[in-house]
Amino acid sequence: MGGDETARALYLLLLGLLVASGVLATYRGRMGAALRHAFLWALIFAGIALLYLMFASEPVFTPTPGADNRRAYTCCPPLISISTPVT
Repeated sequence: MGGDETARALYLLLLGLLVASGVLATYRGRMGAALRHAFLWALIFAGIALLYLMFASEPVFTPTPGADNRRAYTCCPPLISISTPVT
């Protein structure tokens, strides 16, 4: 990992600790409610992901034949395609 990646990882770790400590302070003594709310947020996130997979204009997972003619599923085509420059 380079210096920038290490700094970004440290930043995200500290941000996650800040958010987690805020959630724990908010739900202090009410872990049942905290787990229930976390489960509801997970359901909402999963529902949005499923809706995206169902109604995406392009297929997210496309079958590509492998060397042994089995289907291998590739996900998410690259955002940038690198090609040789035209001279």
